[in-house]
Amino acid sequence: MTVDFKSQTTYGYNRWSNYVFDVNVIGSKNVSNSTIEAAYDAVVDAAEQLYAPNSSVYYIPSAHISWYTSSFNEYQEGDLAPNAYDFLNEHSFPEGGQHLFVIDREENFSVNTAWEKTAVGFVEHDRPGWLNTAIHESLHPYLFGYGECGQVSNYSEGSDHYLGKVESMGFNNPGLKTPMLGHYGENKANQGGCSNWEDDFVYTPNLTNCTMKSMWYSYDHVRTDGEHDWSSPPWE
Repeated sequence: MTVDFKSQTTYGYNRWSNYVFDVNVIGSKNVSNSTIEAAYDAVVDAAEQLYAPNSSVYYIPSAHISWYTSSFNEYQEGDLAPNAYDFLNEHSFPEGGQHLFVIDREENFSVNTAWEKTAVGFVEHDRPGWLNTAIHESLHPYLFGYGECGQVSNYSEGSDHYLGKVESMGFNNPGLKTPMLGHYGENKANQGGCSNWEDDFVYTPNLTNCTMKSMWYSYDHVRTDGEHDWSSPPWE
């Protein structure tokens, strides 16, 4: 199998740091270049929101987003995630970070954590709101919303999906469905620190405040080995 690097975007990037929001967007052999690049652009937009290069407030210390074309075949024999790890090993991708495979198959999930380990994720490109799902699966392995970090649990109620919501846009206007809600419905949106719900919605790539704060707390959890030194968060 082959892989070809296309482009990258960095914010405050130090390749030797363990604290990088590092996402490699990799398209399968069955996905067009323009589709892969669209997913890459969506993840770059999320990284820019988190790093906030034009603001004094940041939610991640650095970001490194790349995209690749490849001959990865999502229909090959065997399970999807192990096949993806074999592909990464075959092509000597460095350890760590999220590796988001854009595929032509009805699978949307992530495996492992990404701050200090190697994670893989998958997004099906042919479904409504799929670019939001690309952001969603890029963030998943960096968020400690399942009880690993108490600060994040204050927002997440035990699931990263609770960090998303549907933003109200007023009477007779559809709500805006944010990335961490993913393609889930009211059973996720009406719980957690970002709770809200409307019956009608369109997708927005804008992250909720509690998603961004949870990214900072997750980074701080890794940095301090779960101890947190209680220095003031950057938004205070």
